Amino acid sequence: MVNYSSHVNAIWVTVVNCQVTANGNAKEWTSKPYVNTELESGMTCTLSNLPTECIPNSVCKSGGDTGLKCTCKSGYYDSNFANIGGSCILEILVDQGCTNNGPSDQCKDLKSQCTLTSGGYKCVCLSYYYNDAGTCTQQVTLNDTCSAGQPTDQCSDPKAECTSSLKCYCQNGHFENSGNVCTQMSGLRVQNLEVPRKKTGEVFFKITWTIPNTVDFINKYQIKITVNGGTAENLIDIVKTENQYNMTNRQPGHTYVVEVISVETASRPGSQTTSVDLQAGTIAGLPQNIILVEVKSRSIKLSWMKPNDIKGILNGYRISLRVEGVCKVEVVYQCTDCVGAQTILPTTCDVQKKVNINSVDANSKVVTTIDGLFPYISYDVWIAAVNEDGYGERNETLVTTDSEAPGKVTNFEIMTPANVFTTMQVSWAIPVLRERNSIIKEYIIKHNISGLYAANILNQHGEKVQKIYFASSKSKGSRHEREESKIGDQYEDLGMDNVSSYQELGAKDSPNVYDQIGRVHTVDKHYENMLP
Repeated sequence: MVNYSSHVNAIWVTVVNCQVTANGNAKEWTSKPYVNTELESGMTCTLSNLPTECIPNSVCKSGGDTGLKCTCKSGYYDSNFANIGGSCILEILVDQGCTNNGPSDQCKDLKSQCTLTSGGYKCVCLSYYYNDAGTCTQQVTLNDTCSAGQPTDQCSDPKAECTSSLKCYCQNGHFENSGNVCTQMSGLRVQNLEVPRKKTGEVFFKITWTIPNTVDFINKYQIKITVNGGTAENLIDIVKTENQYNMTNRQPGHTYVVEVISVETASRPGSQTTSVDLQAGTIAGLPQNIILVEVKSRSIKLSWMKPNDIKGILNGYRISLRVEGVCKVEVVYQCTDCVGAQTILPTTCDVQKKVNINSVDANSKVVTTIDGLFPYISYDVWIAAVNEDGYGERNETLVTTDSEAPGKVTNFEIMTPANVFTTMQVSWAIPVLRERNSIIKEYIIKHNISGLYAANILNQHGEKVQKIYFASSKSKGSRHEREESKIGDQYEDLGMDNVSSYQELGAKDSPNVYDQIGRVHTVDKHYENMLP
């Protein structure tokens, strides 16, 4: 008699041999397994079974708490994640095709994983490792030793390379920044390179620029001058902390192309450079229809239209207000949505402001008010469009802000000459420069209230300075002591300037009290000559 039983791919065949006794009854003689083969990966197995008990490339071994299991041999992975029904497949080498969402151990190298590449899913080395002849090897950091003949990605930075000195350095055209990352050399270029925009008969001109915030990585600057499109002159070395250079010994009638070169030496065995130049015809044209809309004592209102020729991409505009050649206020109008626009960096100025404008305004009409100015100051107002080569031709307009009433005088003092008790001696100094606000025409003294203020040419009265003074007819005691008021006349400002205000103090008429306004004219009407 033969009994059959099965379990997935494994079949047990049990053979039962029978023997017939003398009385005709059957007697069981023997019973044993006859064949037991190919248990799938993850199936329970026994070490006593035949070598063919588990599927090919697997062995029966302990699975810990789960007991004996058919497990894939070393170098193979379970196609069904160690569940029942899998098969053992040879692990995949680096850069060979793999199965998306397949078992995590399908890649042979432990430092690789199945990743989507341009050529499909492949076993690829993890970050900071590279394929070294089929083995994932840790990449070399910047400035460390590398090996000749190795793949180009053996250096950890994708913009680095193993140089002839067998060191990982940044590729040509890149420098190592503070984060030890290779960055394009363009980040070392100076900004806002400026030279005279108009023809000049002088034999010199000034070159200025803004130092980039990456200056720590720069070794020096070099200025390159090309005359009339010919051969360049010898390079001029400039220390990296400088932002200007006076170009002398020039000849009127010549065209000079200026180039400022940033030199970097730390990232590679030799030096490398990046530069900014100003070529003829690349600067933006003049803003159009510039109108001085309104002038006040502390602000001006302007409007303008974009240049007829931007000669590139419009980044925005720059307005600079200067006094005697020194920038006092700079306003940058940055176009925030102009296609391809770059950030306009500020220049050296006492006050810097930034205003964001949209592309509609930038390319049509800009109207703006600049405040924070000072009264009666002549500002040289520069307006220029800015493209990728810096600011363009500028319009220059002289604007003088309106006057304001002067501030208070300084060092105001009242005293009595020795042994003269019916006279006050008053002294003062001109208001401080910032508070004069105009040409001061005269000073006004109100004797009966001991008040003093300046007046300008528009008859605007300035801030009044007052003191309480006690005039005395006695020779005893101090003329400034308040307790003496009972024997003399008190002069105090109550904000009134006629004799009735004095009478309100309750004092009697006195020949020492004057209700008239005294005027003391200034000697010089010119503002610049009134400086202390």
